[in-house]
Amino acid sequence: MSDKKTQDAKMRDVKTQDATMQGTEMQDIAMPDAKRRIEGESLCRYVIRRLKQAAFWRIKLSNQILKEILRTPYLDFKIYRFLKSNYMGTSPISALPPPPPQKNLDALDVLNANNATNHLATNQTNNIPEIVVSFTSYPARINQVHYTIYSILTQTYKPNRVVLYLSAQEFPNKLDDLPQKLLAFCKHGLEIRFVEQNYRSYKKIIYALKDFPESIIITIDDDVFYSPFIIERLILSYREMPNVIHCNWVVRVAFDENYNLMPYMSWNDIYDTMPSILNSQVGICGVLYPPHCLHKSIFDSEKFLKLSPMADDIWIWAMALLNDTKIRKVLNCDTHTITKHSSQDSALWKTNCGMGHNDIFLKNVLDYFPEIREKLLDEAKQVNQV
Repeated sequence: MSDKKTQDAKMRDVKTQDATMQGTEMQDIAMPDAKRRIEGESLCRYVIRRLKQAAFWRIKLSNQILKEILRTPYLDFKIYRFLKSNYMGTSPISALPPPPPQKNLDALDVLNANNATNHLATNQTNNIPEIVVSFTSYPARINQVHYTIYSILTQTYKPNRVVLYLSAQEFPNKLDDLPQKLLAFCKHGLEIRFVEQNYRSYKKIIYALKDFPESIIITIDDDVFYSPFIIERLILSYREMPNVIHCNWVVRVAFDENYNLMPYMSWNDIYDTMPSILNSQVGICGVLYPPHCLHKSIFDSEKFLKLSPMADDIWIWAMALLNDTKIRKVLNCDTHTITKHSSQDSALWKTNCGMGHNDIFLKNVLDYFPEIREKLLDEAKQVNQV
């Protein structure tokens, strides 16, 4: 009982503090300050509480602030619905498609509401190659991947194909092993391709490059509900620079003062849009690969399964460097939200980042391809001289 009283007292203190806030202070909604959060309060509940306070005190949120809120990685279905119901009249919110319910998403009901049977582009436009969105999944996540598919099929810029690669080893009965809520999207343009070799996360890039060698490949992850603008902004960036790789999340290779390579987790996020071989893509937020941007060794399964079996981002980055392809961060990039936290139980980032496996795979790749290390060192020294 005393714990509840303490919690109530903390809530009253926070309400008293928030009651004095000015309109300009609402800008920190998009990047919640831990000091303003009640102990044990989730980021989602924090953002909703702050939005409700803005409504109560009649603080009008500008379109700019609303756009920032929509880009925050803390955006989830509750915040999404709150914004749709309370700020529908504003342009950033009105442009959004209706979010799917958090449980029992019926793909047919949601998409048929638009009176359409196919949610893909039917032909090439603006003289750019065919656009293929490629991703993969596995049994632990197959029951939730429909959230990701919905977010891709309701993009403002439609791809030509959306292809899901699945391992026949993991799904021996093929379509019979898949949930109906996933299969329902096949009527709206989803392609499901079963492959014999289980290359884990590599399936989304290796098989797509083989199947669509002249196409633009956009890779995504299977545990993300994407912003409706992600493909549009990737394509806008591609039109400006068609010979580089474009992505929403980029980190910069870091060296110490003696030009020794720093651990992967010390590589900083970057915010400028200048392409560089010192940039490395982070695949979760979506990456656009132009045709023929990667070295032919990308297909050498014996090598990538030996050198970097769990970190496709590192291998793909290395293949871009071997091909002298630079990587660029998208302007006004879109963030993402994880569909279900249970989907992270077997997430690769837990071992690759949390347990330092990325550093092992990085060393393996750079030791095998010493020319990559030399390219990075030369570029880093040139940057420091400028």
